[in-house]
Amino acid sequence: MQNKEYKIYPLSQFCIYAMLLLTVACNPTVYLGDNEALLTENKIRFTDRKASEPRNLLREELSLNYKQRPNKEFLFIPREWYYYRFENSSDSSFLANWIRKNVSEYPSVHDSIAASETAEAMQRYLRKDKGYYNANVSSKLKVKDKEAFVTYIVDTDRQFKVKSINYICEDSSIVDIISDLSQESLIPVGTGVTRVNFNKEENRIVSALQDSGYAKFNSNYVTFQGDTSDYKVDVTVTILAPGADQNHQKFYIGNINVYTDYTAGHDTSSKIKVNIKDIDYFSKEESFFVTPKTLTSRIFIEEGGTYTRSKELRTAQSLSNLNTYRFVTLNPTIDERIDSLINYNFQLSPIKNKWVSEHTGSVYYANIQRENQREFLGLSLSTNLSSRNLLQNAENFSIGLDGFVEFNLNAVNSIGASFETGLSQPRLYDITKVLYLARKTRIIPERVFNSLNDNTSSDLGFTYSYTYTSTIYSLASLNANFGYNYRPTLNSSTAFNQIGVNYLLLNPLETFIPILENNPYLKNSFTKRLLTGAVFRDIAWVYNEPAKSKGFSWGLTYFGEISGLELSLLNEGFNLLSGKDKVWDLPLGTQDSIEFSKFVKVDFDHHFSQKLYGTHFLAGKFRAGIALPFGGSQTVPFVRQFAVGGQNSIRGWQIRSLGPGGYNIAEDPSANTNTLPYQTGDFILESSLEYRFPVSGFLRGAVFIDAGNVWTLSEDDERTDSRLTSDFYKQIAVASGVGIRMDFSYFLLRFDFGYKIRNPFPNEKGSYWNYSTFGWGNINDANLSFGVNLPF
Repeated sequence: MQNKEYKIYPLSQFCIYAMLLLTVACNPTVYLGDNEALLTENKIRFTDRKASEPRNLLREELSLNYKQRPNKEFLFIPREWYYYRFENSSDSSFLANWIRKNVSEYPSVHDSIAASETAEAMQRYLRKDKGYYNANVSSKLKVKDKEAFVTYIVDTDRQFKVKSINYICEDSSIVDIISDLSQESLIPVGTGVTRVNFNKEENRIVSALQDSGYAKFNSNYVTFQGDTSDYKVDVTVTILAPGADQNHQKFYIGNINVYTDYTAGHDTSSKIKVNIKDIDYFSKEESFFVTPKTLTSRIFIEEGGTYTRSKELRTAQSLSNLNTYRFVTLNPTIDERIDSLINYNFQLSPIKNKWVSEHTGSVYYANIQRENQREFLGLSLSTNLSSRNLLQNAENFSIGLDGFVEFNLNAVNSIGASFETGLSQPRLYDITKVLYLARKTRIIPERVFNSLNDNTSSDLGFTYSYTYTSTIYSLASLNANFGYNYRPTLNSSTAFNQIGVNYLLLNPLETFIPILENNPYLKNSFTKRLLTGAVFRDIAWVYNEPAKSKGFSWGLTYFGEISGLELSLLNEGFNLLSGKDKVWDLPLGTQDSIEFSKFVKVDFDHHFSQKLYGTHFLAGKFRAGIALPFGGSQTVPFVRQFAVGGQNSIRGWQIRSLGPGGYNIAEDPSANTNTLPYQTGDFILESSLEYRFPVSGFLRGAVFIDAGNVWTLSEDDERTDSRLTSDFYKQIAVASGVGIRMDFSYFLLRFDFGYKIRNPFPNEKGSYWNYSTFGWGNINDANLSFGVNLPF
C-alpha cells in the first residue's frame, strides 16, 4: 500500500502543475485591448428580505433577463480562447473547422450598455410581472486583471397584494355566466399581483365563455384595473362588449364533413359517401382508409349542438391520437346563410406507409465480480415491425425480436432472446361492463369516463423469451395478456392487464443444483410456475411532474401484481363444498406438475430533482416493495422477487450480490462463491441521494450515497439473518461514490464508482462500517457501473 501511495503522489503533483500551466497558456485576456475586459461573472445581490418568494428562485427568474453572459468552457478552457486561436487562423484541417463550428464562442467583452439594459429589464420584470411596484435595480462593475465582474443590486421592497376584487360585465347576455365565474376567482384576496396569476384568471374566463358557445370571445374582451394604496390593490375585472349596444354572439354546430383521405392541393371529390349520426364521411378510394365507425367514436361535436371549444379540441386530439394521420385539421367556418352556425370540413391526411420497421442496438459494461474477473461486455439488438392500421380501424399490430449477450474473452455470462407480438386497439373495450355501470350509477363522473374513453387503448399481447445465465439457470417464459393502456396526459400513464397467463420454466444448471439442495426456500422458488389472472393481473402507474418555476420535479412509479387470486377462491370454494384440503396444480405427466403460483406484489418508487442553481441539482429516490405468497404457495417465483445492487440501485455492490438481510455469503461454508450472484428477497427498501454538477462542456459530475437491502419474509435456515425483523435497520447497507457523465443531449453515458461504506453484517470487530473506503482512495475497491441515462 505504501508503494501505491508513493507512486500516485508525484502523478497528482504533475497533474496539478499541468493544469496550472494549461490555464496560464490558454488565458484569453492576452488578446484584449487596453480598455477591454472579459465578462467573467454575473451576480445578483438582494439588499432586503422583503420578497414574498425564496430569493434563490427569484434570482433564477431575474437571471433570464441577462443581456450578456460569460463565455462557457470546453475541456476546462474558455471557449473564447478557441475563437481567438482558430477564427482567423489559416488552419483548414478537420479539427480546426470542427472547433470553429462547435466549440469556439465570440468573446463576451464587457458591454456597459448591455449591463444597463439588463438592470432595466430586471426592474421592469419585478414591477410589471411580479407585483413589486417599488423595486429598483442597479449594476456595479469590478474589473481585475482584464476580467469583469458585474453585480446587479436588487431592492424589491414589498409585493403588492389583492385587497378586493370586483367583476363588471358590459354584455347583458352573459351576466349570469360571469356572476357564476366570479365565485371561483383565481385571484382571491391576499393573492400577489403577478402577471402569472392574472393570466390564469383571464384564461379561465375566456375558456368558460368559449365552452358556452361564444366562439369569438377572446382575451381582448377581459381587462384588469387596480387602485393601489399601502401595498394593497383593489382589482376591477371588466368583461367588455364587442361594441356599443352589442352582445357577444352565441354559436351552434352546423354541417360536419369528414374527408378521410385528404391530400393538400388536390380536389375533394369522392367515390364514397357515408352518413353516420349526421356526419358525412367522404373517401376518394373504393374503401375508407379508417372506417367511419372508428372515426365517429372520436368526434365529440354534433350537429345542432352548442359550440364548445373544449369538445373541439378534444375531437382534434382524439383523432390525432390514432397515429394513422399525419395531419388533422378541423377547418371551422361560419355558415354563409346563418351566421350563428359553424360548419366543419375535417381534413384528415393519412400516413401512407402502413408498415414501419425500427432497429436499435446498444453496448454496455457488466461488472459482476471484480475479484473473480467476471467483467463482461454486453451487446443487445432489437428489431420491430409494426402496422399502424392493420384492419382499417386504426389498430396497431407489431412484431418484435430482441436479443442480447454478455461475454468476455473467457466465458459467456448470459445470453437471451425474445419474440413479442401485440395488437393495440385505440378504444376502450369494457368487457365486464363495470365502467358502463359505474357511469350510469354516477360512481364515476362523466368527466372521468370521457377521459378514460378518449385516452385508453385495448391491448392484446403474446411474448416468448429465453434467457441463459451462466452458472445459475435457464429461463423460458411464455406470456399472454389482455389489458388497457390509459394515457390522459404526457405526464401520466397507466397500464392495466386484466387477463393474463404466464408460464415460467426455470431450470437450474448443474453448478447451481447443489446450492438449491441445501436451501429449501430457494429451491421452492425455482419450481415450474403458472401465473394467472382473470379479473386483475397487474397494473403499472407512472406519473412525472415536470419542473416548475421553483425548479422542483418529481415522479411516482407504482406496480401491483396479483397471481392466482381467482383460482385460489375457486380452490377454497371446492374444498369447502367437498370437505377436502387440496391445493390445485396442473399435472405434467405422472411425475411432475406445474404449480399455480399465488402471490401479491407491490412496488412503489418515488424520485425527485431540485434545481439548486444553474445546472446544479440535488436528486433522490425512495423505493419500497413487498411480495407475499398466499393460498398454498410457499414462495414467490425467483424471477418475481426483489434484488438490489448494480448501476441503478446500491452502486457499491453488483446486482444480486447484496442481502438478503444480514446474510454474509463469505461466512457460509455451504455457499458456492464461484457462481454469479443470486441473492433476492420478498421485501425491499432502497433510497439514494445524488448531487449533480457541471464539470466542463458536455462533462457532468455527481456525488452520491445509496442505502437499502432486501429481506425474506419467511425463515430461510440456510441464509442466516435473512428474514425481516424489527432490527432490520441494522442491516441497511450504505454505498457512496462519485460519477462521471457525458451528456450528449439525446442520451447520456454514465460511469459511477461506488464504494461499500456500510455492510449489512458486522465484521470480526463488531462494526458494520468500512472505514478504509470512506475516502474513496483506492480505485480497486470501487464497483464500476456503466449505464445509459441517469439512474433516476
